[in-house]
Amino acid sequence: MVAQDAYAGMSVDELFQEYQRAPTNELRWEIVLRHRKFITETVLRLRNICNSFSQMEDVIDEVLIELVNAVDTYDPSKASFKAYVYKRITGIVIDLAHRESLGPRYFHRKVRAVERANSELYCQLGRFPNEEEIAAHTGMSVEQYRKTMANASLYSTTSLDEMLESYAEIPSASVKDAANEMDPENIWQRSELTEALAEKIGMLSQSHQLVLSLYYEKEMGMREIAEILGVTTSRVSQIHASAIQKLRVLLSDYGEIKKK
Repeated sequence: MVAQDAYAGMSVDELFQEYQRAPTNELRWEIVLRHRKFITETVLRLRNICNSFSQMEDVIDEVLIELVNAVDTYDPSKASFKAYVYKRITGIVIDLAHRESLGPRYFHRKVRAVERANSELYCQLGRFPNEEEIAAHTGMSVEQYRKTMANASLYSTTSLDEMLESYAEIPSASVKDAANEMDPENIWQRSELTEALAEKIGMLSQSHQLVLSLYYEKEMGMREIAEILGVTTSRVSQIHASAIQKLRVLLSDYGEIKKK
C-alpha cells in the first residue's frame, strides 16, 4: 500500500484521468490512499456506531480495501470522490459493527481468564508461562488458547495507547482544551511511565518486540505485518494480544492499570 513515486506529482484529478486511460491496481490504491486522512477522520466520527471496535486501525484497513473497489464505479462528473465514498464508508462501518456484535459473549470471559492466568503464573513461576501452562491453568486446550489469543484484538481492549491513557490518575495527553493541559507533575508521571514501558518491552521476546515496533512505530496494519513476517494475520493478532497482556503484568508495579 505504499504510494508510488511515479504518481507523487500528480493531482487526484490527474490520477483519475490516468486510471481511465490505463487502469492498474497501483493507481487504485494511490487514489484511495490520497484520501486516507479523510477516510480516517470519517471512521473516527462514526465511533458512536463502532465504539465496540478495539482496533480502529483494522477497521480503517477494512474500509480502505472496500474503497479500492469503489474506484471502478466512481463517476467524476457526478460528485467529488470524497462525497462519493462518504456514504460508502458509513455503510461499511455499520456492516463491520454488525458482524462484530455477533461475537460470542463467552469469548470475553476466556480473554479475562487468560489475563488472570498470565498474572498468576508469572508470580508463581517467576517467568511468563508457555502456551501449555496457560491452557492447563484455564482449562482450555492449546488450540482453544491459540484461537482465543488470535481473536483477542477483535474483542478486547489491547492497545498500548489505551494502556497509557488508562494508567491510574494520569489524564489524557490528547486533550485539546488549554485549560485542561497536564501540570508538571502529570507530565513527569507520563514520562516515567513511558520509560517504564520501553524498559518492559525490552524484556519481551523478539517476535513480540518486532510486532509492537511495526504496529506502533511504523504504523503498519496487521495484514502488512503478516506479509513481512510470512505468517497469517491471525498469528500477528495473537502475538500482539499476548504482548499487551504481558506488558500489563510487567507494568503492574507502576500503578493500577484499569481492566477493560
